[in-house]
Amino acid sequence: MNFRHWFDRFQEERKRLAHTMESFALVLGVSKSTVAHYEAGKTEPNRAGLESAAHVGADVLYIVTGQRLEEAVANGFDWELLLKIAQGVDAWANQMNLLIPVEKKIGLMKLLYKRFSVSKVVLDSEIEETVRLIA
Repeated sequence: MNFRHWFDRFQEERKRLAHTMESFALVLGVSKSTVAHYEAGKTEPNRAGLESAAHVGADVLYIVTGQRLEEAVANGFDWELLLKIAQGVDAWANQMNLLIPVEKKIGLMKLLYKRFSVSKVVLDSEIEETVRLIA
């Protein structure tokens, strides 16, 4: 958990992106003094300003919450579910004597992950049916 203030993280992101206050102000469409006020915690950027920062690579989730976007994504991904799906796909492909190219296998697993991610229940019959469709 990052206990620094949002304005410290705002400045950190600006510097990480190798922007001066002036260049970041140009990107955000504000004045240099506005960026200075953001970094001092005197004012907060509006949604448009944060969107502009995101367009140049700033991690807005990190600025606002202190959690890096890649951490949030990785933590939200169900690796156990993916493992079950991969095992099911491999089992059915082996049973059908199929050699599925990696690109197709990844696409298949992505499709099945979307299908099963809400219920968290992997249905063997749906894996079989999906593998048969690409056979």
